[in-house]
Amino acid sequence: MANNTTKKAGSNKSFIDRMGGQKFIVLLVVIALFIFFCAMSPNFRKYTTFINILDFSYYIVLMAIGVAFPLMTGGVDLSIGTGLVCYSLVGGYLIVHKGMPTIVGILAAIILGMLIGVLNGVLVAIMDLPAFLATLCTCMITRGLGSIIVGGFGISWPAAAAPGGWFRSIFKIQSGGQNIPIGFLWVILLVGFVIGELVTVSLTSIWFAAGSLIALLAAVIGLNPVVQIIVFLLVSLCMLAATRPWANKYINSRTQSTNADRIIGESIRIAERVSNLDQTGMAVVHGQEWTVRTRDDNVTIEAGELARVLEISGVKLIVEKE
Repeated sequence: MANNTTKKAGSNKSFIDRMGGQKFIVLLVVIALFIFFCAMSPNFRKYTTFINILDFSYYIVLMAIGVAFPLMTGGVDLSIGTGLVCYSLVGGYLIVHKGMPTIVGILAAIILGMLIGVLNGVLVAIMDLPAFLATLCTCMITRGLGSIIVGGFGISWPAAAAPGGWFRSIFKIQSGGQNIPIGFLWVILLVGFVIGELVTVSLTSIWFAAGSLIALLAAVIGLNPVVQIIVFLLVSLCMLAATRPWANKYINSRTQSTNADRIIGESIRIAERVSNLDQTGMAVVHGQEWTVRTRDDNVTIEAGELARVLEISGVKLIVEKE
């Protein structure tokens, strides 16, 4: 009966749902906007425009990578935006108003970010507060702390041509008068491959992460981008070829299929109240604990009630109330 229900649930999915639902729609919108601006503005199609977009947005990508970890585990982090502003203000204050070296301001920003991160971890993991509430508190703390330190005014870090502005050229290379932030691409690839390895545990992605790290070092010392790509490929493929036989023998041979998709369409009994707003919800399915969320944020399901599994999103079951 469960297998028939599973097949029916899978066959009734629309094309959009099979491609990822809302994520696929967002991707289509981004592609449509890109095509529109390319068609309407000749300047937008220029090579320098893409370099400038990459130069001014790489830090957003790095923030997105950081916030991806709590989202993957069913949590949330509301403090990352105000935290970034606060850490930058504190570091800039030490450099501009206290006359400290740029490296001191950078280290102060990093250390403060780590402390706020630890505070978030303590509030959520040890004190068992909802991630939404805990990170909302640290969001307000960092917002106020930054304003208090600088007196409500903004602070500009040293420009690239000014003394102490050396940090603006980190991981970048000069090409045609443009600073190309190619090093940050290696950082993004490094983190992406590490996440891939954590998800699959197959000793495959980790070697591409190692290749990205070596290529990043090549970017730091200013080697040509072509050389960086060659270094990345050589290191990754050589380490993969050297370890793949061992991984197949000792790791992949022990991996068993979980057949998790078979629970789609099944009825499950909720063990912990499901509330998207409170970030709560859990059920035990076939002896395995799952984080449970509803498709509609306004719907809650109490413990002991039945729900039907609609889909699996990462480590979460998306359900509807029966």
